[in-house]
Amino acid sequence: MNDNYNLTNVPQEGTQEHDEYMRSQFGDDYELGYRVGFGRRFSAFIIDFILNAIIGVIIMLTTGVFSDILQMENPFNNIEEIRLMMQDSSLIAVVVGLIYYSTEVLLGASIGKLFLSIKIASSDRSEASTSQLLNRYLLKHSNSILSVLGILLSINLFQGLSSIIILIIVIGFFFTLGSKRQALHDMVTNTAVYYKENIKNY
Repeated sequence: MNDNYNLTNVPQEGTQEHDEYMRSQFGDDYELGYRVGFGRRFSAFIIDFILNAIIGVIIMLTTGVFSDILQMENPFNNIEEIRLMMQDSSLIAVVVGLIYYSTEVLLGASIGKLFLSIKIASSDRSEASTSQLLNRYLLKHSNSILSVLGILLSINLFQGLSSIIILIIVIGFFFTLGSKRQALHDMVTNTAVYYKENIKNY
């Protein structure tokens, strides 16, 4: 800490003057303290996961997959038919999931993040641009997008790539445990997650 730091002379927080003063005292790293870490982001993920699971079950019920399987006399003799039925339902579930997470582009937050009052912003704590949010969304959900393309186009390579990408994304999420509190997809798109009230409005 700078020895000349004086609490009585600190400009009001939330102003550009405050940011300039804090940066002059502590450097750019002072901004990192505003970022949301692993715990709260993981909690948002759990909320989104539960909501998506509920949606998935509803899709399975409405498409009649469960009832069709239960009505089969010997499901073990119809494994291929069941696989195709599950594949169709899975495709619908993945597409619905992509639509569900589109709020990250439209609102800067998933429903889970909205519940916890956190939001995606630029890494300098300013509002993220639409292009940043869109690029982040496409990168974060690239495995789902490839899965949909793989099923629709019957390209097994896309399915294999999807599995590799989801592994990278999961590992990249644990980067939020680091000092920068950014997942891999945040680092690439120059974004971070903050409490909504801490995002700059100037």
